[in-house]
Amino acid sequence: MRRRVYAESLKRVGELTKFPENARSWYVCDEYELREESVFARYPVGPPFKGKDWDWKGWKSYRPLEDVPDLFFKLAYLYEEPDFEEAALAFCHRYGVLGGRSSRTVGWLHKTPLPWFREEAKRALGILRMYEAVLNRDWQQAELLLLREHVQEIIELVGSDQQLLAGLRKDLSDEDLPGVYLQDALIGSVIMVQATVNKVCRPAAVFAESVFFPEADPSGIKGVWEFNNLVGAAYLQMYWLMTSGGTLTRCEYCGRVMSLGRPQPEGRKRRQDKRHCNDACRQAHHRSKKKK
Repeated sequence: MRRRVYAESLKRVGELTKFPENARSWYVCDEYELREESVFARYPVGPPFKGKDWDWKGWKSYRPLEDVPDLFFKLAYLYEEPDFEEAALAFCHRYGVLGGRSSRTVGWLHKTPLPWFREEAKRALGILRMYEAVLNRDWQQAELLLLREHVQEIIELVGSDQQLLAGLRKDLSDEDLPGVYLQDALIGSVIMVQATVNKVCRPAAVFAESVFFPEADPSGIKGVWEFNNLVGAAYLQMYWLMTSGGTLTRCEYCGRVMSLGRPQPEGRKRRQDKRHCNDACRQAHHRSKKKK
């Protein structure tokens, strides 16, 4: 059975990271439409004029890091949709526009050009497939994705530190290449995710009421992660999965990949004897054993 990283993996990682009520939110318009090669929100949102507040009529907010813990997967799989435009429009109706790029800190809350959308979905899918190729020890797939799709971007990201990518060397034997390509695919996918997190995400501190006069209680300071756009929220989830300790196992019932590591250094460590990804799989596995 080939191993894949499933959305449930991100969900489990996200469950371990709790956020205060005022952690960063994202906004969704009630309606979107396709025009001028872009997805547009029906209702405009703009800065205040003449003392008026921001106009949020027709908009609602949510917290993607908690409410959509598999957002990276949803973005990646858009690229495989046969009707990409309609799939992107449906994505926006549920989660909002991307709000920017993985390589830029600026964007728009009310629209996303379809070429941006397609490029971001393709990049996310490439990262996911490289990571899964390593899990499956599929060095041919790793080579294909690395050298034909992403090598130029990875080289630009590592800069002068190109010794990280051993697969670019000319003095390797045929016996060494499989392991080298798997190494480079793993390092390359992590570097691509890290570069996006560095660009459009940042840690921040949130202050509870107890911090302010007269208490000044240090325990009221909480750490959160902020993101500039929806792409940042998606990549932050994948970053947590990749840096969860490298301890991966597979559900005995459905075969989905599970992370047993910490999502962050201060996160709670997961049980190392975990055998099922959720209660439903545990119960289904138990029923299947009884039938046998």
